[in-house]
Amino acid sequence: MRNYLFLLFSLLLISGCGGGSGAGGVTGSTIPVGGVSGVSFDGLILAGTVSVYDFTTGSKGALLGQATTDGQGLYSLSLQVEARPVLIEVTGGYYVEEAGANANAHISLSANQRLTAVANYVTGSSLKVAVTTYSHLAAGLAAYQISQGTAVPTAINNANTRISGLVGANILTTTPKEVTDVANASAYLTPELQYGFLAGAISMWTYNNTPGTASARQPPYTSIDFAQTLYQDISADGVLDGVGIDSTGAKAQLSFGTTPLSTDVYRMGIGANIVVMAGNPNNQTGLTGAQVLPFAKTYIANSDPIFNNVAPTTFAASTAGILFPAANQWVGGSVLLVPTASSPFGIGSVALIVDGGTVADSSGVVPATFTMNSALYADGAHSVMLQLTDGGGFITTSSIASKFDNTSPTTTMFADPILWSWAGTATDTGSGVYSVQDLTNGAISYPTSAGFWSFPYAGSNWSDTYQVRDNVGNCSKYTGTLSPGNVMSLVLLATGYKC
Repeated sequence: MRNYLFLLFSLLLISGCGGGSGAGGVTGSTIPVGGVSGVSFDGLILAGTVSVYDFTTGSKGALLGQATTDGQGLYSLSLQVEARPVLIEVTGGYYVEEAGANANAHISLSANQRLTAVANYVTGSSLKVAVTTYSHLAAGLAAYQISQGTAVPTAINNANTRISGLVGANILTTTPKEVTDVANASAYLTPELQYGFLAGAISMWTYNNTPGTASARQPPYTSIDFAQTLYQDISADGVLDGVGIDSTGAKAQLSFGTTPLSTDVYRMGIGANIVVMAGNPNNQTGLTGAQVLPFAKTYIANSDPIFNNVAPTTFAASTAGILFPAANQWVGGSVLLVPTASSPFGIGSVALIVDGGTVADSSGVVPATFTMNSALYADGAHSVMLQLTDGGGFITTSSIASKFDNTSPTTTMFADPILWSWAGTATDTGSGVYSVQDLTNGAISYPTSAGFWSFPYAGSNWSDTYQVRDNVGNCSKYTGTLSPGNVMSLVLLATGYKC
């Protein structure tokens, strides 16, 4: 009897060790141990809490494991559960924005902010998951598909595959690298840096579209705020169209500050800022705008249905030009040159260059005018160039041939008793003589093509002051005197001044 009871107790003990179940299946010690590890990234998220939940039903279930991200944004935790869909969620902690003057400032995740990822866990496997803005976007897409009746594992795989196609890399298994870290310098745009540049592009877009002073931006105008809006947008209807659902269940336009969100923002806006991030001083990878441009073009050309069947656009060409003066126009003295410039990557700087030397430089904006002092150069032909360096580091130029004239015209004078007038011939080596003015009497004579001019006079004694002007405003002044017996005197009073 004693042996029978001992055997029965032993069988019950063995049964207890192998049985038991957790959420969604058996979780006893006979289940192989696996795990989930990866990086948390909106910029590296440090000291964040990573929680793994059962996602079998398509909504957050039982907590299966938890860890804290380290100084590299990495996390790792063990799982001892059967195969199932899982939700990985990052809350708390802080990160550093890649873009802007406050690129070293810590941005803490608020209590209602999170990044998520969804994946299908296989029993005993080591699941690698990067929790990023784009995995959060995929989680939102999966949530919508599940709400429409798609099986949870299918929705997860479909969403992750489609968003990976947008990123150009596997959004779960690829570890994004910070483009602001010189340790990530590279001669090539790797998938990890490609992923990192997208995070930088979002940071740059939010920086450039923050109302007020971007350098002092605070929630709700950070890249983690943008990630929350992405999820809100796509989980509402399965498309990124700038339309979400408000608290009453009605459709509502989504905005970032004063900027309405749209397909164009999500695709062209972020795509252009990939290039802008490359051209920004915070970029420490060594990669240029030219090197990331092909990826940016691929990004904005994506035609996945999440963009609501809106046809992709292309980057507009950068332009630079000089509206004034016209080509081959004579100018003199201080000239207000009127520039024009534009680029899809924004204005880095606009420079005025004369004969290869920089005369003026404007950072960040196209000025209304540039001042060019032509008197600093010899009279004659010169090259005037406008140079645009855009936010991606691309250079666009426009040149005109210009002619400088800063030498005053001259004249001869004589008395013409037959015509009863003062007359003369005016000459100018540059822009040509415009007029001769009788300053004493206010009369003006416009010389002929040969430079001949004349003024009538009366009486046998006469004296007058004349101003000779060329076509760009250079002047000289003379006094002419006619004495009895037609004795003529011509005296230069002043030259080399602007009329």
